Amino acid sequence: MNRGLNLYWGDLHIHSAVSRRCFKFGLEPRGYDGSPADCHRYARDEVGMDFSAVTDHDCTHEKREMTADEWEEVLAAADEYDRPPHHVAFPGFEYSNRRQGHYHVVFSHGDVPMLGVDEFPTPTDLWQALNREDPDALTIPHHIARRGMPNDWSYFNPRYEPVVEICSIWGCYEHAGNPFECDPNWSASEPSGFARVGLGRGLRFGFVGGGDIHDGRAGGDCFDWRSGKVPERWRQGARYRRNPLGGGLAGIYAEKLTREALLDAMRLRRTIATTGRRTEASIEVDGTLMGGEIDADGSQIEERHLKVFARSDSTLRSIEIIRNGHILIRFRCSGESGRIEFVDRFPLTDVTPMIRSSADRPMVYYYARVIREDDHMAWTSPVWLLG
Repeated sequence: MNRGLNLYWGDLHIHSAVSRRCFKFGLEPRGYDGSPADCHRYARDEVGMDFSAVTDHDCTHEKREMTADEWEEVLAAADEYDRPPHHVAFPGFEYSNRRQGHYHVVFSHGDVPMLGVDEFPTPTDLWQALNREDPDALTIPHHIARRGMPNDWSYFNPRYEPVVEICSIWGCYEHAGNPFECDPNWSASEPSGFARVGLGRGLRFGFVGGGDIHDGRAGGDCFDWRSGKVPERWRQGARYRRNPLGGGLAGIYAEKLTREALLDAMRLRRTIATTGRRTEASIEVDGTLMGGEIDADGSQIEERHLKVFARSDSTLRSIEIIRNGHILIRFRCSGESGRIEFVDRFPLTDVTPMIRSSADRPMVYYYARVIREDDHMAWTSPVWLLG
């Protein structure tokens, strides 16, 4: 996929030592000083991210954690490392609501106050505050199906929630029963929170991955637990089973590397999620790119033409097309890239389960899931057809 777009990689969910109640002291990278600025440096210089966002906790258990001085430090660090077109650094924080879910908030500029859950107790309150302070900001739900603090889809706001984090160090939250969902012993999953539940309710959002690793590392760096390369001190420091695939990454197809262009691309849902490996993926339906919506005419009701492309630095196992929560077709792969075309001739009006939009129109969505031989995965954002 080109169309004048570039694929940029980054982590929109990084924690510094400002999140001190959850920070894993002793597990941070060698030489790391614990600061928000060093998180951006690590993301840019050590793991080659194009963009980064340090999103420390406003509160822990809804008690204020971040101080006013620390918030100023977070904002200053983002401005220091925001150097387009070489690297983009976003100011942000984690809005920690135990009733309606956790969001990391990514701002378009640094002239904003802290909008914590202690002052803005519901997502609606948060979005109203953003209307005043930064209408271009985004709020990204994460660990959406984690029991005790799952995402509440009834609070969905398409303006501020164009993308959802479906994989991180906590696990993968595409659908219940997947082999990499959250640790069932330490922090079980909540069936109502998975991404496919939201899509099944007629909501439209794209996918991103995020790190959420509480030791300053960006993009799941060095967290392939099955590789045998994990230092023993990390293993000793793990209190619970982390996602064996590591933290996630966000891929954004944008025209250029600036805050504005990346935020615009996320609003258009031109995003992919990966489990910490830079696996390129894209899907289009009848020429409409992922994230897009199609008002189906008579010909599209009869058949839809799908194109999927994937490429990685490792052998691919399969490429799957998901339609309304079910695998429509699976293609076996044998190399590091794959390009497939498929015509779905199943009548649009007969697709099950039937999904209806908020305007009570029948809806069908498609997205691609790419699986590598090493089990790492990538997901494209969906394309929607409205009957």
